[in-house]
Amino acid sequence: MHVVVLGTSHQAANVDVREKLSFAERQLIPALGRLLARPGVLEGVILSTCNRTEIYAVAEDVETAREALGNFWQAERQFPAAYLGEYTYFYAQEDALRHLHRVTAGLDSLIVGEGQILAQVKAALAISQQCDAAGQYLEMLFQQAIKAGKQVRTQTDIGRGSVSVSSAAVEVACKQLGDLRDRIVLIYGAGKMSSHTIQALFNRGARHVYIVNRTLERAQEAAARLGGEAISLDAGRMLHAVADVIICCTSAPHYLIAPENYPMVPGGRQRLLIDIAVPRNIDPALADMPGVTVIDLDGLEAVARSNRAERENLIIDAEVMIDKNLADFMSRLASFQTVPTIQAFKGAMEALAGDEVEDFMDRYGGLLERDPRAGLERFAHLLLGRLMHPPIVRLKAFDHDEQVGHAAALARLFDLEVEDATQRYLRKRLPQREKALQAGEAARE
Repeated sequence: MHVVVLGTSHQAANVDVREKLSFAERQLIPALGRLLARPGVLEGVILSTCNRTEIYAVAEDVETAREALGNFWQAERQFPAAYLGEYTYFYAQEDALRHLHRVTAGLDSLIVGEGQILAQVKAALAISQQCDAAGQYLEMLFQQAIKAGKQVRTQTDIGRGSVSVSSAAVEVACKQLGDLRDRIVLIYGAGKMSSHTIQALFNRGARHVYIVNRTLERAQEAAARLGGEAISLDAGRMLHAVADVIICCTSAPHYLIAPENYPMVPGGRQRLLIDIAVPRNIDPALADMPGVTVIDLDGLEAVARSNRAERENLIIDAEVMIDKNLADFMSRLASFQTVPTIQAFKGAMEALAGDEVEDFMDRYGGLLERDPRAGLERFAHLLLGRLMHPPIVRLKAFDHDEQVGHAAALARLFDLEVEDATQRYLRKRLPQREKALQAGEAARE
């Protein structure tokens, strides 16, 4: 079995491409069913966030899986075929495992060390488990990666401070507009990303925060939990003209703010629109409006570079931890893959021993009664012969290189002290040679 991943991220594609390749949460379960219908795909998990979409699978063959995942993705999201070559990456086996470990640790994130990705990986696995798309291989892989991600965060300071896309968005707002205390801030969305954004706003001194959501009740719940004022969609649109900052982070598949519902204001007052949703919620065309600045996820790159530079040494420490975790996991995975062989070996030996007991009792039962020790010695001799004869015959039937390799494996498996063949020859031959030399000397005399 082979573990593979086909994906895209902020490192491989801009947000314009990423939004075309992304999956909404409501699409995941039916999509996973169609993924498993693809040739050779046995398990699957789809991880789709604002900065990455990745399809993990267990498959019978790597190249078949690569083609199957690419065809599936293109059929699901209807993007140009050229995107697969230009904007995606593909990893198999240990490279795929290492990639997921780096993702869960936050090392592959736009904002290095951000903690949301860990929850997003957990959620992706849970959705896949819900519809039985994830089996024992991917469950084991994801749980190990999640464990490693937690360890990196607890044993290094890579996640210290305000580390998230939400905090980066608020930092950009502060750099653009300065003090937020007297600014009117409008937040679209009431999910986890919005909650982090609201908290970051209050941490930076914002006092006038309005929460807009398709379902007013959810906005009210967020306001009660975090602060701010919940308002309806209609009320939110009425605030477009006066809001200094609008931050969008919803799962809506279309633009929420566009030229038709975002009015121009006299004098070109400075206004900031920050879009951290995928697909995007703010029409980029609004950047052409006087006084309006539109920033999407790609626009957070400057904050991301600064964050990465601050954590450069921590990244190295985290990479070392990941390498160790991965080595341990690969060892356990190898053990997991040998279980069927071990079980088959044990079953075969038990069956052979059972047959030998029956045969021995039929032929030597009387000997066992008369002389138990002699009977047991005879049984041990016969059983060893039955156990050893087939593998010895097969070992001798291999060609030279295979014989040497299997003989070495046999020595390791049974911890045998095996004398080197050349040394064994010399140990026997040298005394004979000495005798021959002495005989020659005696004959000359």
